[in-house]
Amino acid sequence: MTKISLLFCMIAAINIFIMENIHASSNCELIQPSICNNLSYNRTTLPNFMGHYSQKQIREYLRLYSPVIKKHCSKYFKLFLCHLFFPSCTKDHQVLKPCKSLCLNVKRKCLGTIKEFGLDLFKYVDCSRLPSSKKNVCLKGLITNRFYKPEMNRNVIEGGRKFTCPPLLTVPLEFGYKLQIGNTEVKNCGIPCKDNQDYFFGTKEESLRKRKFARIWILVWSILCFLSTSFTVLTFILDRERFKYPERPIIFLSSCYLAVSFCYVIGYFLKEKAVCTGPFNNKLKDINQNQLSLELITQGTRKSECTILFMIIYFFSMASNIWWVILTFTWFLAAKLKWAHEAVESNAHFYHLLAWIIPAIKTIAILALGQIDGDVLSGVCFTGLSDLRILKGFIIAPLLIYLILGSSFLLAGFVSLCRIRFTIKADGNITDKLDKFILRIGIFSILYKFPAIIVIACHFYELGNRLDWMISFHGRACEMGFSCPPKRDYQPTPEYIYFMLKYLMMLIVGVTSGFWIWSTKTTLTWKKAYYRCFTKRQFINETDL
Repeated sequence: MTKISLLFCMIAAINIFIMENIHASSNCELIQPSICNNLSYNRTTLPNFMGHYSQKQIREYLRLYSPVIKKHCSKYFKLFLCHLFFPSCTKDHQVLKPCKSLCLNVKRKCLGTIKEFGLDLFKYVDCSRLPSSKKNVCLKGLITNRFYKPEMNRNVIEGGRKFTCPPLLTVPLEFGYKLQIGNTEVKNCGIPCKDNQDYFFGTKEESLRKRKFARIWILVWSILCFLSTSFTVLTFILDRERFKYPERPIIFLSSCYLAVSFCYVIGYFLKEKAVCTGPFNNKLKDINQNQLSLELITQGTRKSECTILFMIIYFFSMASNIWWVILTFTWFLAAKLKWAHEAVESNAHFYHLLAWIIPAIKTIAILALGQIDGDVLSGVCFTGLSDLRILKGFIIAPLLIYLILGSSFLLAGFVSLCRIRFTIKADGNITDKLDKFILRIGIFSILYKFPAIIVIACHFYELGNRLDWMISFHGRACEMGFSCPPKRDYQPTPEYIYFMLKYLMMLIVGVTSGFWIWSTKTTLTWKKAYYRCFTKRQFINETDL
């Protein structure tokens, strides 16, 4: 048995030596076993380091190690096994071997488990003979599937060299730009902004088509939101006495969406004027063009159009959420604690203090941090697009808090109204007006909460995938001078539908906010205004006669 093992070691050593000297003569073929289908590459070359000449033979050896994989001694064991049996074969037929560090990590954690099943993998594999990731190009462990965390795919390294910003995308130091490629943060670097330079949503043609559709999509819903909220606010101006607390916060909520929708309409007509900055005099001679310089997506507070749009959109979008909480709180005071509208209105100054001061503080904080980003899909500027910490702290966390608070107050008030209805009906009284009021509250809350939940879900989707999207962007845009990463099959791109859904749900609340005023009273209000402005006669309501 010892002689056989020694012979096998000699064969393996000879094969490793042969593989180290294989170049253009190597034959690349697709990896067939499903267990290794989700590697960062899909082509291999045979024979491998273990002396296997066919994938059928390899499949039998993989079955022997399946009990070890199920033991989960190391989350990298299956990855290392696949790298070992199926060495990567690049386009130029260069063979990439597993990294020494990966081999040592698996050996330290799984050697005992392997021996439990009567196997002895590391008797035939010498980790010391494998290349070091610091000095050579090797397979360090880039993989993304359901067995491995996406973070493993976020270290953008090619032969130990991290991503460096090409001259075309380099920004002067004083602008404070940065680009997050996976876990690598590159300072003084930006993303191309113009349509013919965009790689974020796939090819140039795909990105161009999607960006054009996004602009039209956002414009249509912005106009609808603007018209609906304008009607609501004008109705309030014509008849202020009609809208008392606890209903009045609906008017302020609509006012916030009026400002937001107006900015999105402005963003459409500005095109790239606000969201694109540069060129920064970083001109580079190119083979096809005499001079080549790029405009980049705006970051920071140096561009006035971008800063102003951000301030209005962020401030009023956050204020609208707080007015939603105040609305549910005043409903809670009226329904649960039996406050009259005069008592609720007596604290109006406190409501306004909360609704306007909190968003102002957050807006100032973001301005101080300089975390403003151009949004090429909408033509406006927002925050949290280049820094996920800002996305979590200034967008997702506040939205979650406002939604939970508002839902809690709404539920408590709704339960109280239902109890009051039950008591009134038990006494034999008619509850038609209360039934209509409860129904309106229920419909209005659904029209607000459902879009709010969808918007938060879209932000979570972006939070969980943006780093991988940037890696894919890196791979597709390397023709502009990027240090291209190793080619991999897994090239995640943003699901375009999620972005369109996010913009829709951000604006649909403004469209439906007028639901509360859709009644005969509103019709009478506008009739009175018409008679007062365009005729000399005074409008007489027949119901008052």
